[in-house]
Amino acid sequence: MPRPIFADRIPEKFTAFVAEVSDELRDRPLRGAIDSQIRHLFECFDEGHWDGVRQHLSPDAKLIDSLDGPEDIYTYTDSIMTWFEAARYPNQRTAHQLLLVDRGRVTCYVTHFAPPDPNTKFNEQVFHQKREVYIIDLDEQYQIRRIELRGNTDSMVERNGSSEAVAEIVRQINSDAIQMTETYFQNSSRISQHI
Repeated sequence: MPRPIFADRIPEKFTAFVAEVSDELRDRPLRGAIDSQIRHLFECFDEGHWDGVRQHLSPDAKLIDSLDGPEDIYTYTDSIMTWFEAARYPNQRTAHQLLLVDRGRVTCYVTHFAPPDPNTKFNEQVFHQKREVYIIDLDEQYQIRRIELRGNTDSMVERNGSSEAVAEIVRQINSDAIQMTETYFQNSSRISQHI
């Protein structure tokens, strides 16, 4: 392969930048869409909208709840749907502390809230919150091919409070959450300085 004219003038940083952008970051322009897709998955999970959950899964998807034994690994869509149905709390709400999309993998740090039973006396109402970390791998069509729940400490917490308190906490977490932004070629003049 002939060496490009001025190859000796192309700074190493620019060459590394081009390699990174052209290969490793091929999903970068789609990250906003992937973020929305994953948030939609969790909305469907909260609502018990199983067809909506199913549409995000590739036909050969896998879910790993834990690695305690073979029974904690769910393969194919029907088995995974069984897990989602069993894992959902009635009237569940999910708050996202962090949703990070990078090279076909999505890392989600979320809290699922189970509001109190509305038939309980107001001053005796308790709700549960469960913290989870989901590692989600996507296939070439950006469907989910693998979900792994990462073990964590102190994942289930019980608190005193009403459904209104849960709604306020979810709103507060979502408003305080880290919102990822893209810096993809936003300042092209910085790139041209290196050519």
